[in-house]
Amino acid sequence: MKTMKLITLLLIFLFFLGNCQEKKDDTMDKLLQLILLNQIVNAPSCKTGISVSGGSDPFYSDQWHLNNTGTTSNSVSGEDAKVQSPWSSGNYGQGVTVAVVDDGIETLHEDLCGNVSGTISGYNYRSSSNDPNHYYSSSGHGTSVSGVIAALDSNNLGLRGAAPRAGLVGYNLLETNTIPSTNIADAMTRNKASIFISNNSWGATDNTGKYSDSFASSLWKTAIEDGYTNGRNSKGIVYLWAAGNGANPYYFRNSSLKYDNSNLDGQANFHGVLSICGIGNDGKKAFYSEEGANLWVCGHTQGNTTSAMTTAISTTDPSGDRGSNTSSSSSSNYTNRNYRNDFNGTSSATPLVAGVVALIMKAYPDFTWRDVREVLAKGARKNDSTDSDWTTNTAGYNINHKYGFGAASAEGALSSAASHTQISSPYTSCETASSGDVTINNNATTSTGNLSGSSCSGMVGKIEFVEISFTTNSSNMGKTKVVLKRNGGTQSVLNENHNCENSCDNYSSSSTTLRYGSARHLGEDPNTNWTVEVTNTTGTAFTISTKLKFYGRAN
Repeated sequence: MKTMKLITLLLIFLFFLGNCQEKKDDTMDKLLQLILLNQIVNAPSCKTGISVSGGSDPFYSDQWHLNNTGTTSNSVSGEDAKVQSPWSSGNYGQGVTVAVVDDGIETLHEDLCGNVSGTISGYNYRSSSNDPNHYYSSSGHGTSVSGVIAALDSNNLGLRGAAPRAGLVGYNLLETNTIPSTNIADAMTRNKASIFISNNSWGATDNTGKYSDSFASSLWKTAIEDGYTNGRNSKGIVYLWAAGNGANPYYFRNSSLKYDNSNLDGQANFHGVLSICGIGNDGKKAFYSEEGANLWVCGHTQGNTTSAMTTAISTTDPSGDRGSNTSSSSSSNYTNRNYRNDFNGTSSATPLVAGVVALIMKAYPDFTWRDVREVLAKGARKNDSTDSDWTTNTAGYNINHKYGFGAASAEGALSSAASHTQISSPYTSCETASSGDVTINNNATTSTGNLSGSSCSGMVGKIEFVEISFTTNSSNMGKTKVVLKRNGGTQSVLNENHNCENSCDNYSSSSTTLRYGSARHLGEDPNTNWTVEVTNTTGTAFTISTKLKFYGRAN
């Protein structure tokens, strides 16, 4: 590398010398030339592009989410992502490319640059260039997300990701002053032929208690559907979405007070994405992680302890003082400021699951996105097993409004994949007729009546997701409880009576037509009667009409 710099220096010097002879008195030109020369010679470069035989990762012992030995505060031994088994078989996610849709990636970070794709271009939506590096972000969020997925292993530096040899492509979406719907849609399908996984550790504003689909535009929905239909040579992109951190404001973390439910986010509750919740090193729900019938699986992150520096996630940070870990940071953080040990939220849980998915897709590259999400659900571990909300749906899946199908497990998913029959039936959908307007009196619980799934006969016989639409004249749905009930027992709580920022008046930030989602009916037959039960505590009567849309396959 030094030789290349010297050659570059010599060539540029000779070129500049010629120019200087023609413009002997142009002092400003000479100054600019020297500045450019300094930038080229001292530009950072990737020096750590490969793993080293027998190499180590100095901070790996802090990464309890990859190998929980039970030594961190309040931890449960073995409560981790179960990546050790695939690693031992040589599966490190090689050949799988993950798009990190965030605020950028430091592409020359010493522990990431070896995995940043050299053939698939990233993108910067602020400068309309192929340079996805951070320019305005002071947190370096996308660099931290990237490290959880694919920090390089065994290079005698830093730490490692869950899929430490997977490829990374950065889309610098969140550094724009505003986020146009056209940009959001573009980030879902850019390089769609080459992207396996799209990681999205962002979404609706937390702690409002209000329904928001402001980012879930028709363009975004169409882009997601394009990505899972046509992406990756028609096998589909797997879209992962952070479930949200708005369940309880921090100062209410030990109370039953609730604000956000993940189903209030029009992106996280969409049928084409997998919504990811967060659990701590004891396997229990992080106080901020939002509940929801839309949840798929949970990833590990900082839980309910305040000891962030030992129980949060260790990952990469923009080099030096350019990220979250700066010279003014806590003395408990790493003195090597290229890394941090305090990353948390469903923002860190989601890329951990992305790493697990990368290990699945490395082992089974022909799996479609639907195969991947089913083996992820089948192989999920029943964490916090004594929690009272655990139940089993009629297709045999363990389900919980806090945890979806459970904790993401690479070992469990790969075990399930070994006996999984690939889905060959087309992904189809069918709708029930609308219930028509039903009046919901105050302080009453009323069913909208039977919604027959018989219209699905021959179209959908095995559910993969259920979409529930409401049209209402109430602006205060935050003070209701809404439950979808399938004849045969499985229930999905779509909305609960909860607190809202200021108040729950104007509950919806965008519409009086609300769309919720449920993953809890995975594998069940829609061809039966369904009801939607609404409990009204708003203080006034209102009307509501509902209908269901089932996504799945014929058999």
